[in-house]
Amino acid sequence: KKPLSWKLMHHRFLVLLFASAVVAAGSMRAQAPVVAPGSLTQTGTVLVAKVSVTVTMTVNTTVSVLKVDDAIPQSAKVITGQGSSIVLVLSNGATTQLGSDTELILEEFLQDPFGATIKVSDLEDEPSPSRTRLALNRGELVGNVKKLKYERGSSFTIQTPVGAAGIRGTTFRIVFRPQGTGQAFFTLSTAVGNVSFQQPGAAGGGGGAA
Repeated sequence: KKPLSWKLMHHRFLVLLFASAVVAAGSMRAQAPVVAPGSLTQTGTVLVAKVSVTVTMTVNTTVSVLKVDDAIPQSAKVITGQGSSIVLVLSNGATTQLGSDTELILEEFLQDPFGATIKVSDLEDEPSPSRTRLALNRGELVGNVKKLKYERGSSFTIQTPVGAAGIRGTTFRIVFRPQGTGQAFFTLSTAVGNVSFQQPGAAGGGGGAA
């Protein structure tokens, strides 16, 4: 008997779920530092665009309550309580909305510098190459990733306890809910674009396209 049950789904009905994140990020502006171009060695910017109820961030052993415009550093753990939610905006144009009772770690976010201030809601492509790695330990994440510059080394990966999702410029939703019985509920859904999914130890992953 498998210790974990899960299912992978793809559908086209996430637009309404993602609407609140888009609205929150619409007036958000992020600017990467203006320094000499590198090979994804510069840390990108992650800001809080919207908070509902109480959301905390843990950096090392320091716990703080998040508010709008707070910066999220690499390795930070963001936790939403029951009935809480948060919208994060990345300087590559991506936005992520975390639902109630969610734990997310920003493992890595690197981005080549660019000089212009950008309006996230106006972007179709990321302004410069970036590499993003998130870990969704539990809960719900609804996100939107702009078209990435793959040919220049860009990637966007979300690791879950049942495998890794490679995001390829899409609106998507991931839910991972442990049941406390050794099993868990898992779904991966897309509204637009492609998402690949690879289980631990698998040679390849599955994906879907709108």
